[in-house]
Amino acid sequence: MLKNIDCEACPTMDCPVKQCESNWVNVINVSKNSVIYKKGQYIIKEGTPVYGLHFVQNGKVKIVSTDVDEKEQIVGLAKDGYILGPMYQDDEVHSIGAIALDNSVICFLNKDTLQDTMKNNYKFINHLVLFYSRELNTSELHIKYFAQMPVNKKIIFALAYIIETFGIDKRAKVIQGSFSRQDIAEIAGTNAEQVSRVIHFLKENNIIEILGNKILVKKYAALKKMIVPYTKGLS
Repeated sequence: MLKNIDCEACPTMDCPVKQCESNWVNVINVSKNSVIYKKGQYIIKEGTPVYGLHFVQNGKVKIVSTDVDEKEQIVGLAKDGYILGPMYQDDEVHSIGAIALDNSVICFLNKDTLQDTMKNNYKFINHLVLFYSRELNTSELHIKYFAQMPVNKKIIFALAYIIETFGIDKRAKVIQGSFSRQDIAEIAGTNAEQVSRVIHFLKENNIIEILGNKILVKKYAALKKMIVPYTKGLS
């Protein structure tokens, strides 16, 4: 479903459009599409052509990749202001997929508007370069540390990654968004049974609590301490 988002009034300060000159913000405002994707709906399908640039105006998104057994695994998470997939290049296809974790508003710039914006807005292209650079660095560190971690640490790492990305509700102390054991398992590269065992351990040690489909975080510092050797260089 299309949604009218006024770029000037948009509260998402990390949006790349915010880096543009005011006249170009108006150009983008007219030409972009803003679409509401429902929870579980594909925003990008792996293997489809790249026609422009997607970015999250508001919502929560999981980045997925399909393995040789045609099984999807979560390889990243995206929040407000995050860019999804690569910038447009001729004949390029999406190497990953993106699925809404909650109802999310996604903005899209077509290739022509994107290329014109890049040619005329230094801060815009600098923002994109810095974003992709940070994402590459984080991805490389995740790969490095995941290779060294036992399964239980991977699951704790996955929980910390969810918290770092989406945050904790200040009043309720629960992780923003709803995450099933299967979601956590896909991030950690394991199965839901292993996740259940680690969650049981964390509950017994009064670090987290499960409230329906929400995760209450009682001792985040204690959770992070369990994976300190594996998180050097990560925020």
